[in-house]
Amino acid sequence: MLPGFFTLTVGSPGMRGLTTLAGGHVIAGFTDLLKLVTIVTAIAVGLVTGAALAGRRDDVV
Repeated sequence: MLPGFFTLTVGSPGMRGLTTLAGGHVIAGFTDLLKLVTIVTAIAVGLVTGAALAGRRDDVV
């Protein structure tokens, strides 16, 4: 069940990168880890931008 979970999450490139690094393929491993950093950064920037554009709702209890 755990391998299926990793392929469905954002952590998949990180897991692949670490596995590839452990297998001795340094360039491919760092490429996958760079993809992970890029995806996480894009999600974080999207969330912050969305929160800034949405503004604050005062009617929410």
